[in-house]
Amino acid sequence: ILPRVLSIAGGPHPTLSPEYVESEGMDAVCRGEGEAAIVALLDRMQKGESIDDCANFWIKDRKSGEIHKNPLLPLIQDIDSLGFPDRDVVYEAGAIYRESDRKVFVSQRGCPMPCTFCFHHAWKKKVYNARNGEYVRKRSVSHLLAEIQDVTKRYNLKFVHFVDDIFNLRNDWLDEFCERYPKEIGLPFDVILMANMTTEDHIQKLAKAGCVYARIAFEAASDHVRNAIFKKHTTRQQITDAAGWIRKHGIRLGSLNILGGPGGTIEDDIDTLRLNIQCKVDHPMASLMQPYPGYDITDITKQMGYAIASYDDFPVNF
Repeated sequence: ILPRVLSIAGGPHPTLSPEYVESEGMDAVCRGEGEAAIVALLDRMQKGESIDDCANFWIKDRKSGEIHKNPLLPLIQDIDSLGFPDRDVVYEAGAIYRESDRKVFVSQRGCPMPCTFCFHHAWKKKVYNARNGEYVRKRSVSHLLAEIQDVTKRYNLKFVHFVDDIFNLRNDWLDEFCERYPKEIGLPFDVILMANMTTEDHIQKLAKAGCVYARIAFEAASDHVRNAIFKKHTTRQQITDAAGWIRKHGIRLGSLNILGGPGGTIEDDIDTLRLNIQCKVDHPMASLMQPYPGYDITDITKQMGYAIASYDDFPVNF
């Protein structure tokens, strides 16, 4: 329809299934982090130079159909240097996002956990072959707060929604955040916490800073499914302790649960429901296990003899 437009896909799916570039209408796939890669590609296009060997990209030759498979740039270590995300691109297209009281913020990139159902372990090992020290990066508290202040000046904002995989990843960072946030921002916020890293001290500080809702990944009540299959490295006691501290200090409790895990039973999933009831979860969320290509859970599921659906057969909602 638009033959002069270069169609590019990026993110976890194209990174781990780059053959997606062979799809009709696709010209290129960006593997891994895209900020530096897309700038380099656009610079070349602007100068009329070839983009065939542009780092991070698998690029399809429009005449021959040949796929140029290029190496990756190193992981961006100083993520403060990337600046703030350009929200105008989304907000101008969708007034519902621009006018919403709640807006999304991210303070880190990468995750140290090896959870088999999440793209991070595959991205870290199979794509970058990186150690946690270089893969898991945190923005400075100053940079994060400056972004929230910038959004407050330009848009409607009454609630800050943090979507980091593990907000309480580093004690020193969390201490600085909890000290400065109520003074410099002062808006209610929510977070995702990792049960095996959570202490009551974390919860007390977050509550004092203005946290009103915290989500914990229960995933499964079954120790076997949660740890042997999903590799959460979390005990049931750590889950109930963290949940208890959250409720004790007046924060609403949310849970993330996965049903239908390979090797589990209906009774195991009912036990996950019982665990949510035991913890008095205010907002339980549940998704069905979906073993995506390139993830360890896919290999585990295949070894158990389960058939793997094609991407097109996966439901878009959870």
